[in-house]
Amino acid sequence: MLPRRAVARSSWRALGRTHAPEPPESLAARPWPWKRPAVARLCCRGGHVSRRVLLVENWTVAAHSFGPPISQLLLENSAWRPHVEREQRSGLGEDWFAAHDDSTGFERLCSLNLRVAPPRLLRIFSNMYFLPLLMLNPHHAAAVEQLAEAPLVPPSRFPKAPAAFGAFEARSMAGGIWGPAIRAIFRPRQRLVEQAADYMKNTFVGRAVIGMHVRSMATGDENERNIACAKRKIREANASGLFLATMHRKIREFFVAQLAPLPVLTFGSRPEFQGTTGAHLDSAVLDLLLLSHTGGLILARSSTFGYVAHGLAGRPATIYGTSHVNIVSFNGTTVIGRCDTIPTSEATFHRQSHAVQGKNAPSCRAGHENATGRGSGNILYWLSSVPH
Repeated sequence: MLPRRAVARSSWRALGRTHAPEPPESLAARPWPWKRPAVARLCCRGGHVSRRVLLVENWTVAAHSFGPPISQLLLENSAWRPHVEREQRSGLGEDWFAAHDDSTGFERLCSLNLRVAPPRLLRIFSNMYFLPLLMLNPHHAAAVEQLAEAPLVPPSRFPKAPAAFGAFEARSMAGGIWGPAIRAIFRPRQRLVEQAADYMKNTFVGRAVIGMHVRSMATGDENERNIACAKRKIREANASGLFLATMHRKIREFFVAQLAPLPVLTFGSRPEFQGTTGAHLDSAVLDLLLLSHTGGLILARSSTFGYVAHGLAGRPATIYGTSHVNIVSFNGTTVIGRCDTIPTSEATFHRQSHAVQGKNAPSCRAGHENATGRGSGNILYWLSSVPH
């Protein structure tokens, strides 16, 4: 996997020296902690671009469910911690924000050379997948595009793409930046891997199973449309079971009633286990592992949980339902509707239009104009604006 090799010059080499009281001064890489756990998603690829050490802050619970490399990225358990704390006390560090409620960091991400310009300590507070912004940065666009694995389907071909007719090229689902990175860093503890393997051996073997993630219960007609979508995909796959990932018992009971006599499978005895126990992350990780090993995926639109399952699976997925994210591309063209197959496994950059149309990020607007003229080189950037 490319990400593991790509970060050897920064994160892994430094973080592997846990006996060191502080980072060796001889290393060229310097710390770049990430505040929110959701943004640890693409840390390894970002590290390759910036040539800096990337750490995840305030997510120590991850060590319970994940082994290396994620467990090695946790600031609180890292040999880099004294160094980072010293830099913070010195007042020389900077905080950037790339979030839904504060996007003031967009301009810097679109303009600065991250290998030379930022301070020794840079903390990025974010709750979104913002790596596509680096494709608008003149210093890093070429490197990020090179990391993307072709072929990917450009938006202009969505209506005529193989995905629109139920046919797929495996590479188009497994490429991009998101999927390979997720598959490289998603390494659960062995006990979880064994639990998932036992469950699949006893439940999936000999049965064609479709996986579905349901984040919350819809209302009225929307429920009917979601069930109709599930039935359609089950019928098309000739599946004999639906594996349902959800935190809510009510949702499980609803699907059991609506899909009877088709078996509705869940891991564990209580769906609400994810939200009510100290091992909630274990439950989520197990659901992700199991979803990624089903014969097909049906995912809630704009769900981070779904992005991870899709990236892990590296195979086609269908989206259903509505969300706060528009179902149109950045230029206003409807490209992915309800119960449609997604032509890429790349995650959504939720604030793409805000970045390129807002008044506070002129460098992002300029980068967008340059990107539109680069042809196939900016496919990843275009695809990341498609709501899943």
